[in-house]
Amino acid sequence: MKNALLTTLQQKFITHAHAENSVGMAKYMKNQFAFYGIKTPLRRQLQKQVFSQVGFPNFAKITPIVKQAYSQPQREFHYFACDLVNAYFNQMPASFIVTAESMIVTYSWWDTVDILASKLVGHLVNAHPELVEVMDNWIQRDNFWLRRTAILHQLKYRGQTDVKRLFHYCQYCTDSKEFFIQKAIGWALREYSKVNAFEVEQFVHNSTLAPLSQREALKWIKNH
Repeated sequence: MKNALLTTLQQKFITHAHAENSVGMAKYMKNQFAFYGIKTPLRRQLQKQVFSQVGFPNFAKITPIVKQAYSQPQREFHYFACDLVNAYFNQMPASFIVTAESMIVTYSWWDTVDILASKLVGHLVNAHPELVEVMDNWIQRDNFWLRRTAILHQLKYRGQTDVKRLFHYCQYCTDSKEFFIQKAIGWALREYSKVNAFEVEQFVHNSTLAPLSQREALKWIKNH
């Protein structure tokens, strides 16, 4: 690798690779990704060591580093990229949504996409309201991970949730047979039910949501 930070990180990962862990971690992710077998606490410790050695990158270098990290097959590099962008929330211009999309559609699975959706994309849209147009575009895309991200990006907004948009996205995807879309609908509605249970309950009862979405959406309400 050309980047000194990633080269040093790769050396750390190789040194601390754990074959037995890697098998279990890969199995948990349906054997879709290669793993060094480094669990999150140790991985983050190694990342800090690397930053101490080579320095923390300035924001101008983030996109190239993220793209290079995502070009590696090992999942630990993708987790590192997610951690890295989360450290720069306050500096991100609206244009960073392009990098966010690249991360979402590369080596896509729930473990990285959900972090990017509720943290990175959620922050970007909140900080740059004009990006709701991007969410309106993503909810119509063929890539269901982008649709899932659009549904989940308001997950942490609570009382600031654009309810009309949330309900519209859920309704738009109501015919989807994709598990990750049905689950996202239920999850997003369940989180908002903690703010306005009545409104969510009314929406669920007046919509034709998949049974999975309905169960997930009403789970918090039924337990409180």
